Amino acid sequence: MVVEARIPTGIDNTKRSKTLTKLDEPVHAQGREDPNQNTGISIINCKVAAAADLIPVKSEFRNYLGRPWKMYSRTVFLNSLMEDLIDPVGCSQLDDTFALKTLYYGEYNNTGPGVNTSRKVTWSSYRFITNSTTQPTSSLQISFKANNG
Repeated sequence: MVVEARIPTGIDNTKRSKTLTKLDEPVHAQGREDPNQNTGISIINCKVAAAADLIPVKSEFRNYLGRPWKMYSRTVFLNSLMEDLIDPVGCSQLDDTFALKTLYYGEYNNTGPGVNTSRKVTWSSYRFITNSTTQPTSSLQISFKANNG
């Protein structure tokens, strides 16, 4: 799996990749130990796609946008291209209910076949941000919105 990102520090088109096993593979697994921690993951202006060597065998893997690693997990995907590598449910979980009431996952203005919302998880803590007045514009704003609804 390759996530291509434009890094604001001036390093452009950085490719992050990882070796896949035949298990569920999330793009991220984030968590916090305290709901007041000012942390989370913002994935902005990225391309989430299969690496060239994965394309012929990608149907053998289930790839997800993420899963909660600890309680209070917080991640938002914004303005990104998500190819068909991503499983239609979007996210996976460690067990039936772990962290589902405490996480904040959001998607805003993404494109591609991986963004189809018709089969995405229905967790109350998973949000599709559609209103421009609630559009997060920075990690700090995402952090604020996650804590305040």
